[in-house]
Amino acid sequence: MRWFIVVAMLVVGGCGGSGTVSVGGVPATLPPSSLAAGAATLRTIGEAPEAAPRLTVGREISANNVYTSHAATYTSDGLTISAVVHEPLAPGPHPGVVLVHGFVDPASYTTGGGLQREQDYLARAGYVVLYTDLRGLAGSDPAPSGPPDLEMGATDDVVNAVSALATSRLPGLDGERIVLLGHSLGGLLVLNVLVAKPGVVDAVAAFAPSGTDRFKDAQLYLPPGDPIYQALIAAHGTPDTNPRYWADVSPRTFVDRVKDPLLIVQGDADVDVPYAGTEETVAAWQKAGKEVEFVTLKGEDHVFEARWNEAMDAVIAFFAEYVR
Repeated sequence: MRWFIVVAMLVVGGCGGSGTVSVGGVPATLPPSSLAAGAATLRTIGEAPEAAPRLTVGREISANNVYTSHAATYTSDGLTISAVVHEPLAPGPHPGVVLVHGFVDPASYTTGGGLQREQDYLARAGYVVLYTDLRGLAGSDPAPSGPPDLEMGATDDVVNAVSALATSRLPGLDGERIVLLGHSLGGLLVLNVLVAKPGVVDAVAAFAPSGTDRFKDAQLYLPPGDPIYQALIAAHGTPDTNPRYWADVSPRTFVDRVKDPLLIVQGDADVDVPYAGTEETVAAWQKAGKEVEFVTLKGEDHVFEARWNEAMDAVIAFFAEYVR
């Protein structure tokens, strides 16, 4: 399964010279001069000064007797990112939640097209919801050309979505109470924010998040010889040749920095994101003494078809501890 990296795979720059390294016991060509200099990582995102993104709320998309929905945009790293905002009609102030989708097909994806059940559920539960499309999708600006960035640009988009919502001054929003929820690849992105920008939200929930050891994920989903795999190694090397990079794009490296409580929900029959990998993430949080709650949905798959309501009940109860 290639989705975890395809979404960030762009053009790898030209290279000169060549060498050979062993990747998982399989020789892989590694042009030394092609290693991406100054590549963004969770460390650089964490060290970057706070941006001041602006949320712009546009036309009304729909309305019901509980909330209204508007098209929106916000700024992120000089890009304009499309989004949807759902605002409860009941008097506030309400807590806010940023929702982050997993892998989508860029060719068929439209604004607000993911996590639609979660968008509706949380808006009806009294949250101001900001759903982000992320760069390169729907009405968002394209991602800048360059080597694969292991979703660091998308991580910045989530960081800026949180800031844009918190500072938006929407009349029904309490900008001091913001939480995050992501699914699959989006689950990884919210974990990235959790370690890169500790304290920026009040709590984080991840549904079936991608693995927090990024090279291990690369080897799991992209076999040696795969063109995307080869481009990734050409750009960033391996943990043997470029250990700092691979450590710095893996959330597990920075778990000691975490300040905010985490809920992870996953089905034990998930065939897309290995349940054992999520157990490793939870164990890393527990070993570091961090607050983590792990809810297992017995017999459930990657999208919680049969027991989705249980997952959302767990999320609402978890968030209520920190923003109610």
